[in-house]
Amino acid sequence: MIYLGPKAQDVLRPFLSEDRAAWLFSPREAMAYIHRERRAARQTPMTPSQAARKRKRFPRWAPGDCYDRRSYAWAIRRACDAAYPPPKHVKESDRVAWRREHRWAPNQLRHNAATNLRKQFGIEAARVVLGHSSADVTEIYAELDLAKAAEIMNRVG
Repeated sequence: MIYLGPKAQDVLRPFLSEDRAAWLFSPREAMAYIHRERRAARQTPMTPSQAARKRKRFPRWAPGDCYDRRSYAWAIRRACDAAYPPPKHVKESDRVAWRREHRWAPNQLRHNAATNLRKQFGIEAARVVLGHSSADVTEIYAELDLAKAAEIMNRVG
Protein backbone atom coordinates (compact mmCIF):
# COMPACT_ATOMS: atom_id res chain seq x y z
CA MET A 1 0.00 0.00 0.00
CA ILE A 2 1.27 3.45 -0.87
CA TYR A 3 0.10 6.40 1.22
CA LEU A 4 -0.29 9.75 -0.51
CA GLY A 5 -0.48 13.15 1.12
CA PRO A 6 -3.06 15.80 0.29
CA LYS A 7 -0.86 17.52 -2.34
CA ALA A 8 -0.32 14.25 -4.21
CA GLN A 9 -4.01 13.44 -3.96
CA ASP A 10 -4.91 16.81 -5.50
CA VAL A 11 -2.50 16.18 -8.39
CA LEU A 12 -3.86 12.69 -9.06
CA ARG A 13 -7.58 13.42 -8.62
CA PRO A 14 -8.18 14.42 -12.30
CA PHE A 15 -6.75 11.05 -13.42
CA LEU A 16 -9.12 8.93 -11.33
CA SER A 17 -11.75 7.00 -13.25
CA GLU A 18 -15.09 5.53 -12.25
CA ASP A 19 -13.54 2.08 -12.16
CA ARG A 20 -11.59 2.08 -8.89
CA ALA A 21 -9.92 -1.21 -9.82
CA ALA A 22 -8.46 0.25 -13.02
CA TRP A 23 -4.83 1.32 -13.25
CA LEU A 24 -4.30 5.01 -12.60
CA PHE A 25 -2.00 5.39 -15.63
CA SER A 26 -2.09 3.09 -18.63
CA PRO A 27 0.38 2.97 -21.52
CA ARG A 28 -2.44 1.76 -23.76
CA GLU A 29 -4.57 4.79 -22.91
CA ALA A 30 -1.57 7.13 -23.23
CA MET A 31 -0.75 5.84 -26.72
CA ALA A 32 -4.42 6.06 -27.76
CA TYR A 33 -4.46 9.70 -26.59
CA ILE A 34 -1.26 10.48 -28.52
CA HIS A 35 -2.68 8.92 -31.69
CA ARG A 36 -5.97 10.85 -31.33
CA GLU A 37 -4.07 14.12 -30.88
CA ARG A 38 -1.86 13.45 -33.90
CA ARG A 39 -4.87 12.52 -36.02
CA ALA A 40 -6.70 15.70 -35.00
CA ALA A 41 -3.65 17.85 -35.80
CA ARG A 42 -3.09 16.39 -39.29
CA GLN A 43 -2.48 19.00 -41.96
CA THR A 44 -3.25 16.70 -44.91
CA PRO A 45 -5.99 14.13 -45.40
CA MET A 46 -5.19 10.48 -44.77
CA THR A 47 -4.40 8.52 -47.92
CA PRO A 48 -6.87 5.77 -48.90
CA SER A 49 -4.21 3.08 -48.58
CA GLN A 50 -3.39 4.25 -45.07
CA ALA A 51 -7.07 4.34 -44.10
CA ALA A 52 -7.55 0.78 -45.44
CA ARG A 53 -4.57 -0.56 -43.50
CA LYS A 54 -5.48 -3.23 -40.96
CA ARG A 55 -3.75 -3.69 -37.66
CA LYS A 56 -1.56 -6.73 -37.19
CA ARG A 57 -3.32 -9.52 -35.40
CA PHE A 58 -0.32 -10.30 -33.19
CA PRO A 59 1.98 -7.26 -33.19
CA ARG A 60 5.53 -7.68 -31.98
CA TRP A 61 4.93 -4.95 -29.40
CA ALA A 62 1.76 -3.40 -28.02
CA PRO A 63 1.31 -1.09 -25.04
CA GLY A 64 0.12 -2.84 -21.90
CA ASP A 65 -2.60 -2.05 -19.39
CA CYS A 66 -0.17 -0.77 -16.78
CA TYR A 67 3.35 0.54 -16.58
CA ASP A 68 6.06 -1.83 -15.47
CA ARG A 69 9.59 -0.90 -14.48
CA ARG A 70 10.84 -0.72 -18.08
CA SER A 71 7.85 1.02 -19.66
CA TYR A 72 7.87 3.62 -16.85
CA ALA A 73 11.57 4.32 -17.49
CA TRP A 74 10.95 4.64 -21.24
CA ALA A 75 8.04 7.02 -20.66
CA ILE A 76 10.26 9.23 -18.49
CA ARG A 77 13.04 9.09 -21.08
CA ARG A 78 10.67 10.21 -23.84
CA ALA A 79 9.26 12.98 -21.63
CA CYS A 80 12.77 14.24 -20.81
CA ASP A 81 13.70 14.25 -24.50
CA ALA A 82 10.54 16.22 -25.32
CA ALA A 83 11.00 18.66 -22.43
CA TYR A 84 14.72 19.23 -23.05
CA PRO A 85 15.47 18.98 -26.77
CA PRO A 86 19.11 19.60 -27.68
CA PRO A 87 19.75 23.21 -28.70
CA LYS A 88 20.57 23.89 -32.33
CA HIS A 89 24.22 24.66 -31.54
CA VAL A 90 24.84 21.09 -30.25
CA LYS A 91 26.44 19.02 -33.01
CA GLU A 92 24.71 15.84 -34.17
CA SER A 93 27.60 13.73 -32.84
CA ASP A 94 27.20 15.30 -29.36
CA ARG A 95 23.40 14.95 -29.12
CA VAL A 96 23.48 11.49 -27.53
CA ALA A 97 25.74 12.73 -24.73
CA TRP A 98 23.66 15.89 -24.33
CA ARG A 99 20.44 13.87 -23.99
CA ARG A 100 22.06 11.52 -21.48
CA GLU A 101 22.99 14.51 -19.31
CA HIS A 102 19.46 15.95 -19.48
CA ARG A 103 17.53 12.84 -18.52
CA TRP A 104 16.64 11.45 -15.14
CA ALA A 105 15.62 7.98 -14.03
CA PRO A 106 12.70 6.80 -11.87
CA ASN A 107 14.96 5.66 -9.04
CA GLN A 108 16.20 9.24 -8.66
CA LEU A 109 12.72 10.19 -7.39
CA ARG A 110 12.93 7.46 -4.77
CA HIS A 111 16.43 8.50 -3.70
CA ASN A 112 15.35 12.14 -3.47
CA ALA A 113 12.24 11.29 -1.45
CA ALA A 114 14.25 9.04 0.88
CA THR A 115 16.84 11.75 1.48
CA ASN A 116 14.18 14.39 2.21
CA LEU A 117 12.23 12.06 4.51
CA ARG A 118 15.38 11.14 6.39
CA LYS A 119 16.34 14.79 6.74
CA GLN A 120 12.90 15.85 8.04
CA PHE A 121 11.71 12.83 10.03
CA GLY A 122 14.68 10.52 10.59
CA ILE A 123 15.80 7.18 9.21
CA GLU A 124 12.95 5.17 10.77
CA ALA A 125 10.27 7.30 9.10
CA ALA A 126 12.04 7.00 5.74
CA ARG A 127 12.26 3.22 6.20
CA VAL A 128 8.53 2.90 6.91
CA VAL A 129 7.42 5.13 4.02
CA LEU A 130 9.72 3.37 1.54
CA GLY A 131 8.51 -0.02 2.74
CA HIS A 132 11.88 -1.41 3.75
CA SER A 133 12.05 -4.14 6.37
CA SER A 134 15.50 -3.00 7.47
CA ALA A 135 17.01 0.46 7.95
CA ASP A 136 20.17 -0.85 6.25
CA VAL A 137 18.36 -0.81 2.91
CA THR A 138 17.08 2.71 3.57
CA GLU A 139 20.67 3.82 4.19
CA ILE A 140 21.42 2.97 0.55
CA TYR A 141 18.60 5.19 -0.72
CA ALA A 142 18.87 8.10 1.69
CA GLU A 143 21.98 10.21 1.32
CA LEU A 144 23.69 11.44 4.44
CA ASP A 145 22.79 14.92 5.59
CA LEU A 146 26.23 16.54 5.38
CA ALA A 147 24.84 19.93 6.39
CA LYS A 148 23.70 18.40 9.68
CA ALA A 149 27.17 16.93 10.27
CA ALA A 150 28.75 20.36 9.65
CA GLU A 151 26.28 22.01 12.04
CA ILE A 152 27.05 19.46 14.78
CA MET A 153 30.78 19.93 14.36
CA ASN A 154 30.36 23.74 14.50
CA ARG A 155 28.57 23.34 17.83
CA VAL A 156 31.08 20.82 19.18
CA GLY A 157 34.00 23.01 18.21
